[in-house]
Amino acid sequence: MTTLQQNYKWFIILAGCSVFFLHPVFTASLDINEWKEWRLIIFLIASLLIACRYIIVLPPDGNRFSLDSSIYIASIFVFGINMTLLLLFCSSLVNDVRQRHTKWNIQVFNFATYTIMISTSYYVFILTGGKLGYIDIESSVSYLLAIISYSLVNIIIVGCYFLTRSEDRFYSLLKDIIIEAMRNYLIISTLAFVLISLLELYPILGLVLFTTMIVVFSFVLKKYFELYEQVYNDKIYIDQIMRALTIGILTLNDETGEIILNDAASRMLKKSKDEIRDLLLSDTKISQSNSFWDILRNEKNILNKKVLYKTEKETYVLLVSQTELINHSNEVSARVFQFLDITESEAIEKRMYQSEKLAMLGELSAGAAHEIRNPLTIIKGFMTLMNSSLSEKEQEKFHVSFMVNELDRINYIVEDMLKLAKPTEPEVKETNIKEMIETFINNYKDSNEADNIKFDLLLDAEQVKVDHKQLQQVFYNLIRNSTESMGQVGLIRMFSKVKHGQYHLYIEDNGSGISDELQESIFKPFMTNKDTGTGLGLPIIKRIIESHQGEISLESSSENGTTFLITLPIAT
Repeated sequence: MTTLQQNYKWFIILAGCSVFFLHPVFTASLDINEWKEWRLIIFLIASLLIACRYIIVLPPDGNRFSLDSSIYIASIFVFGINMTLLLLFCSSLVNDVRQRHTKWNIQVFNFATYTIMISTSYYVFILTGGKLGYIDIESSVSYLLAIISYSLVNIIIVGCYFLTRSEDRFYSLLKDIIIEAMRNYLIISTLAFVLISLLELYPILGLVLFTTMIVVFSFVLKKYFELYEQVYNDKIYIDQIMRALTIGILTLNDETGEIILNDAASRMLKKSKDEIRDLLLSDTKISQSNSFWDILRNEKNILNKKVLYKTEKETYVLLVSQTELINHSNEVSARVFQFLDITESEAIEKRMYQSEKLAMLGELSAGAAHEIRNPLTIIKGFMTLMNSSLSEKEQEKFHVSFMVNELDRINYIVEDMLKLAKPTEPEVKETNIKEMIETFINNYKDSNEADNIKFDLLLDAEQVKVDHKQLQQVFYNLIRNSTESMGQVGLIRMFSKVKHGQYHLYIEDNGSGISDELQESIFKPFMTNKDTGTGLGLPIIKRIIESHQGEISLESSSENGTTFLITLPIAT
């Protein structure tokens, strides 16, 4: 405690005690001779002690205060200052004995504070024309001013004490004190007039009833506050659960029209409560996401129905359910609309279904290709024998050479189908990919296919685990495609980047590019824009790269050229 706080406390103690001893409290008490008056004083003291014991707790903040001030105010208006100070002294003395653990200076400070409040209130009441005794309508203004002065002195003393503790927060604290005091003294002043009325009719019985009311009031409000805290804590707990759920929850109260959304629902719907309310109340059809809002409008129970929900940028696949909530009267009072974003799982399911179809087709194709290849070999053998036994004129007449070439083309397609349907497991070994690519390019340059093709290589020397033959087939197919796209003349650039343990290899040409229609389906079997192509080259490449735990994608394609990206894991 600072020196300023100590000085302030001593100032209030000296001021309060001085005011107390300036009044003939004990002399006036000696003038009370009748047992009836002493009995009333004893009951008032007992009521004060009980009022200090049973504290009033008000929700929602748990503001606590005692109702002893209502007894002091009533005593001021009925008996005057001497009687009220006597009650204060006796009740404070008993409380001091009962609360021996509390420091004596704090107890005296509280006593002095009450003394100043009572004295100020009393003199304001008298000086404004108030008359002691039971309720007098003509003294209404005096009653009001006395109560205001009683509460105002309390606010000033407490506010100044907080000023000595924290100057920075003084104004915010003072504001909170005034708000609490206004609510508290409204209750206290009301109960003070209730006590005055009871004292006028039945002094002892009225005081007993008033004290009982304080106890009941304290007990009820305490239980109410505990119940409020429990409900409030449960609400916070439920709100946290709702925020943590990845399932969208929308609750619609049919009686009040109130809408509650959790975070997942707000994130998926991209709409505010007001926008949702307007959509539900509107009679017009909604251009997008009709089925989603129609389910919520029709008020029928629905379980796990798939619907599309479209926003300006995205389209979601939602699994929705709607359930009614029943109130205590067994009537439908609200509805809970649950929806789960299954867009990704739906896409996975479609891919799995597509994979199953492709696997089945692959088995069928492999079997068919194998069965086709056997008779094809026999036919080609006989055609070759026939070709060698015929003269050149007969060969031209019967187009034998053409048929042999077409048989070779069919055989080539069958071989590719077998590679795609039943690829061989790669026999990987750790390889310097830069050296492997450079060796492959040098061999490719020596062939007749690369006479007018230039290569620009800028590669990182990293170790990767690959099957040499299969990866060389990948490079051969890609470079052959680029060569055909450039018309056998042009530049092919191959460069690399190393990121996060992955080797990113870019293969770029300056050919005519791939049409927009084909770009999304180039890795699908039999998709080609070549007159003589089979459409199996890129699917085979993709299968080979994926068997190496890598990826291949079309990075870009335009009339200025095409770039493919191959990603392979670096050997560790």
